[in-house]
Amino acid sequence: MSISSPDWMALEAAISGRVGMPGTGDYESARKPFIARFDDLEPQAVVRCATPEDVAEVIRFARRYAIETATRSGGHSIAGFSSTRGIVIDVGPMRSVAVEHGVAHIGAGTRLVELYEPSPSKT
Repeated sequence: MSISSPDWMALEAAISGRVGMPGTGDYESARKPFIARFDDLEPQAVVRCATPEDVAEVIRFARRYAIETATRSGGHSIAGFSSTRGIVIDVGPMRSVAVEHGVAHIGAGTRLVELYEPSPSKT
């Protein structure tokens, strides 16, 4: 079975987020995790997902081309689970906290510090 080369432009067109490739824009800063121990891992792409649908599309893409993935929110996995030589699925842009009728809705990219901050209505 032969796997064709990944069509990165098609992925970019299929999502509302951004696909960062080596040599483009902010790829270098986006690829580096918080833990410097894994700085040498250079992913094929860092995809900054804006929606859950973006995440699903990136996973389909990775499966189609047999590319390893790692999901990153803050990039601080001590064990390196947020780093890969494949595709980094960065859910950082999916950062939100909303409370409605006593139920908290927390986006995948939300960091703990954002949960601990008092809401403007309570200060």
